[in-house]
Amino acid sequence: MNRISNTLLVFASALVIVGISGCQKASPGGPETQELSAIQTSLETAGDVMFTGQEDHRVAPQLAEQMTSAFQNNNPYDVYAWFCSKKSLEMLLAQEGTVGIRIYGGLNKDGQFSPVLYGVNAKGDDLSGGGLSKSLSDPNFIGPLEMLPPCPPYCP
Repeated sequence: MNRISNTLLVFASALVIVGISGCQKASPGGPETQELSAIQTSLETAGDVMFTGQEDHRVAPQLAEQMTSAFQNNNPYDVYAWFCSKKSLEMLLAQEGTVGIRIYGGLNKDGQFSPVLYGVNAKGDDLSGGGLSKSLSDPNFIGPLEMLPPCPPYCP
């Protein structure tokens, strides 16, 4: 897996750990089996609905620690986390029709990896936010999100 893919995986794992997704009881089997089964069932039975917003993306704290430590140990000079405020996440999730968040890998103006977050509807479409307004100067404009402070250097 390349460096950008590894970094995106760590960021996505971190968002899951802080509880962005809805929670439901886990089905039997390992995490990979549960996730693939849920996606397959969703696609087969829901018609136009790809996501419900009730998908369970939790991971055991020990596994999360193993995953993030392994990444940091194998990539000691890379950014390994980003901060996103509760306010920004709540605004993104508050968009009409949003059932979750999609995280894309992006490159900022300096060519550095930077995650970009979109609200996603039940059909799996990215939501650009803001209705008719697509301007950051409009106080009603919601999202996508970017410009997340990276760690390092913004680390405890």
